[in-house]
Amino acid sequence: MTFVHCADLHLDSPFEGMFDEPEIAELLREATFRAWERVVETAQIENADFVLIAGDVYDSSDQSLRAQLKFLEGLERLHEGGIQVFVVHGNHDPLSTWKARLQFPPNTHRFTDQAVSRADVVREGEVLAHVFGYSFPTRDVTANVARSFRRESDEVFSIGLLHTNVGGNATHANYAPCSISDLVEVDLDYWALGHIHQPQLLRNTHPYIAYSGNTQGRHIREPGPRGCFVVGTDGLNISRHDFVETSTVRWLEETVSIAPFENLDGLLQAIEARSTEIRANADTRPTLVRWVLTGRGALHGVLKQGSTIADLRDNLIDFERSRVDFVWPESIQTESRPPVDLDALREQERFVGEFARCAEEVRKSGGEAIRAVLAAQPEYGKLSDAIEAMPDDDLLECLHQGVWSGLDRLEEREG
Repeated sequence: MTFVHCADLHLDSPFEGMFDEPEIAELLREATFRAWERVVETAQIENADFVLIAGDVYDSSDQSLRAQLKFLEGLERLHEGGIQVFVVHGNHDPLSTWKARLQFPPNTHRFTDQAVSRADVVREGEVLAHVFGYSFPTRDVTANVARSFRRESDEVFSIGLLHTNVGGNATHANYAPCSISDLVEVDLDYWALGHIHQPQLLRNTHPYIAYSGNTQGRHIREPGPRGCFVVGTDGLNISRHDFVETSTVRWLEETVSIAPFENLDGLLQAIEARSTEIRANADTRPTLVRWVLTGRGALHGVLKQGSTIADLRDNLIDFERSRVDFVWPESIQTESRPPVDLDALREQERFVGEFARCAEEVRKSGGEAIRAVLAAQPEYGKLSDAIEAMPDDDLLECLHQGVWSGLDRLEEREG
């Protein structure tokens, strides 16, 4: 059998940092809806037997009517295709806040909050799988719900559907907390989890444990592809576990060093070249990019002057405005530093001066001296083959980059 695992649709999310540009604002307003449509399309294309939704269908307890209608439209399309749907509720859409304005089609099973319960996947009268699930009654579920799951048959593929924080992930609230060992001990065949927005496979052997992530990134802290998993089984075994991107737009943070450039034209060309690479890897999807300018160089002073950053962003926007697959500058942030006179720095009696003098002595001694320094480090055993095979010029370049990184950190500490 084949099924689709998704979670955290956050339908009608308001998006953080909405844009003044109408085309961007409209794209973001529709993004979560389009992502849900792509989940449905994926299930249809894959001829899936069922779809699992691991919580947070809506973005907030005050679900808009449009969000409810869009969700219902997808469920009805799945029903028309003979695809069952199993839904649990999470902290953003607990049962206490769901509004019964709309009647779900008969293919959709919503788990209750009374206890962990079971629903069956049925095809032509045959039970293909047991799905065990639990819905949040309110937002703040702090109990370890995973320990309440129980397998009921050794002969039927068994799935746990839960909104949870496994291992105390610090980037998300610690709702329904549990550990990987808790999930393994239940002895199900697959755990379809929601709540953590980064897609990830926590365990790729029995039992499979997976976060599908959210179907659409909502801000710069949710970068890269977002989507769902398509899972295939062969008896009680997982035969495939494929990620399918459903996001309409991607978010990215890209770092560019100003060090190689003497003027803004060179920096602009570097950003445009990287934008071309991003576009080529985005599979026609538009991308919203936060450009972070780092490194040391003469351009640091130029970037701090007047409207330079705003003008630079406007120039990038002009280049992207007419494209469907645009790489739009969400913002440009400067973390660059002014150039440093290394000769003068080496004359200083501060620790940072001693660091610079030692680094220069190693540099002058050449590649073998660098290898000798590295050989004295505890990590050398794991990297020795690569270090010994590295040309002297590459070692010197690594030293150069390391010196600048070290100088930046020391200057931060010394003020």
